[in-house]
Amino acid sequence: MQTVIRSLNSILCVLAVSSTATLAATGGVIHFVGQIVETPCAYQASSRQVHVKCYNDKIGNTEQAIPIAALLKGGVISNDKSTARLQWVDRTKNLAILNVEYK
Repeated sequence: MQTVIRSLNSILCVLAVSSTATLAATGGVIHFVGQIVETPCAYQASSRQVHVKCYNDKIGNTEQAIPIAALLKGGVISNDKSTARLQWVDRTKNLAILNVEYK
């Protein structure tokens, strides 16, 4: 009799474990944590222009330039990765920062 009870207990334990494994395999939620990191654009200013060089996975390096005079008048440097514009630091407009916003 004890052998039968032990066998039934063993069978019930196996059934409980296998049904739990089956339920776990058919549903649930997976959470991913992390970042997608791309190389930022390189901005280089000369006395006449601001040169922008960006890397794009599909087409490789892209380059563009905008005259400083256009930026001083409110012009914007825009591409598929970023937008840049001058932001004045002082009221006399003698000191500015090139503000770059990535998309």
